[in-house]
Amino acid sequence: MGKLVERTSQVGDFGPITSYQLHHFSDASQVAYGAVSYLWLVNTRQEVQCSFVMGKSRLSPLKPMAIPRMELSATVLSTRLDRIIRKEIDFAINDSVFWTESTCVLRYVAKEETRHKTFVGNRVSAIREQSSSSQWKYVGTKANPANDASRGLPAEAFASSNRWNGGPAFLWENQQR
Repeated sequence: MGKLVERTSQVGDFGPITSYQLHHFSDASQVAYGAVSYLWLVNTRQEVQCSFVMGKSRLSPLKPMAIPRMELSATVLSTRLDRIIRKEIDFAINDSVFWTESTCVLRYVAKEETRHKTFVGNRVSAIREQSSSSQWKYVGTKANPANDASRGLPAEAFASSNRWNGGPAFLWENQQR
């Protein structure tokens, strides 16, 4: 696999970049689960640029599974995307932020001392190996671009989706994430 981005401190007319972050979104439904990642840049003028990097989805298992378990699988996928992208990009990422609409997942990640059954325990362990609880944030359903992967869209709507291709609107606002 080739390098995704060449090492640079400037992007076209955007100017010198002061902050590189990865933002990963995950979601699950009864049909599928998925994750999508964006590169978030801030320049010296405090302007923001956000670009789609990678997305993945998986169909739900044939045996029905509870949504919280599916959400855990989606968040594990999110941490794997982070690892893949960091390995392929030629420059240092300042931080990674993980977004989910599942409050169950946020509680699982936040509670360090709790023992879980095998399925949940394995996924929580995989999430903790790749991230810390401070990196996890809540995103509402309407702002979560990973919904497009987990719930599906017609091809023409997917191709023209500003939320999928450019990230949710709130990422374009200049707030330190």
